[in-house]
Amino acid sequence: MATAMFWEHHDDPFDLLIGESAPMRHLKETIRRVATTGSHVVLRGEPGVGKELVARIVHQRSGRVGPFNAINLGAIPKLKIAECLFGSEPPSHDCSESCAGRFEQAHLGTLFVVEIVETPKSLRAPFADVVRTKQLRRLRSQVTREADVRVVAAVSDPSDRLPNPIADALSGVVIHIPPLRERGTDALLIARAFLEQMHEGQRFSAEAERRLSMVDLPGNVRQLQNVVERAAVITDGAVIPASALLVHRGRR
Repeated sequence: MATAMFWEHHDDPFDLLIGESAPMRHLKETIRRVATTGSHVVLRGEPGVGKELVARIVHQRSGRVGPFNAINLGAIPKLKIAECLFGSEPPSHDCSESCAGRFEQAHLGTLFVVEIVETPKSLRAPFADVVRTKQLRRLRSQVTREADVRVVAAVSDPSDRLPNPIADALSGVVIHIPPLRERGTDALLIARAFLEQMHEGQRFSAEAERRLSMVDLPGNVRQLQNVVERAAVITDGAVIPASALLVHRGRR
């Protein structure tokens, strides 16, 4: 899997699901089955495993005609989450005129909600209502608007549970995205793909490849990208040595 910088270079982001391990084969088959069903989806996986890439693939293969829209509830001040989700009518701190929220912006498409467990308690019922009814009212408005969206929600902490009634509204499909440490030598395949995209003409030494095939990175694919980019930049020649890789050895 890869990050947003490579999506624009691929007609089908499914090609970026790099890996031949059993967990990755299972993930790919699950995505193929789920994408066209129309069901809401909950993605579970550690930080950096590629949840947004999977969400984009689900959207692209869904057949929905609307846009893909994303919102990270963990990165928004809690007092602004309602306005960001549902939109607002003036007066508001950030809108001098009517503002559509992410639900409206994703009408007939997909809304990718990162860290959905951060939804404030007061907004959980309204969130679930929009998902069920496919309609909403902006803050300070009595006008009902359409918001037919497929929700793909992301959860990073395995101990987190979806809060009710959101959990009931999204009851459907859960996709578990495996961390790198469970994917055998996939890390090496991904590292090669990153290097090819970033710096043509460079390659890893045999020892560097051996180390990459055994890495255990808490930041998963996102951290692996940073490791490869740094190694490529600090290496003058065509062959990147193992010493250029800031990684800890994992599996043996």
